[in-house]
Amino acid sequence: MTICRKTSPLIFIAFMLCSMTARAQYVGAITPPEKKLNIESEKLMHNFFTIKCGLFIPSDNNREESTSAADISNGKIAMQNGLFAEVGYGMKIGRKAVGFYCYPLLIAAYMSGFEFKDAINPDLREFTAAEIAQRYGLFYEPTKDLFMAAYYRPAIVAPVGFNSGDFTGALTLENGFARAMTTHTMGFSIQYSLISLSYEYYMGSPLMEIKNNTTDESVNKRVPLRMSIISVAFNF
Repeated sequence: MTICRKTSPLIFIAFMLCSMTARAQYVGAITPPEKKLNIESEKLMHNFFTIKCGLFIPSDNNREESTSAADISNGKIAMQNGLFAEVGYGMKIGRKAVGFYCYPLLIAAYMSGFEFKDAINPDLREFTAAEIAQRYGLFYEPTKDLFMAAYYRPAIVAPVGFNSGDFTGALTLENGFARAMTTHTMGFSIQYSLISLSYEYYMGSPLMEIKNNTTDESVNKRVPLRMSIISVAFNF
């Protein structure tokens, strides 16, 4: 009995020390030091510039030669495959994989044939034109480096002119840059990293001054144009 009475206080003290130690460990486990997380929000808008060049392929009707002014009205201006170039500023808007795609300013040029010196010679020039355009559409970005977009591209065209032999065409500003100078293009683009490939279908009927080279008579007519454009662009 004497031994039990002497050891009881010691057992009680040991029990209390073990309980306090266990409690301290338990509290420490559930209350770790607070950590601050810095999460950067993704940008809503991404801006970039583009430089594009490619090949345009006119429709079969635009390839045919004209023998009368009526043929010109049907788009027969003896066009050949030619070169296309475009520069501009664009943006994509959205934080998710799908968003809005826009180019507020594009400047483009077209040249039928592949001889640059012919484009500045009225006697040799095939169809040549310049454009100011915009582009609107939707994009899908499944990964960081892969980007796809479908878009609509309205533009105001300034046809420098063409020479189909018996007839020549030139820009006319008789009615200003009215609705007759508007062109419409539907396109699809796929981009990996900084390089993109595009296919576009181009439609327009610009107003031009058509001159009959045999009679020197001139008349203003709208010339329907249809082209497929295949291009590669560098975006940065």
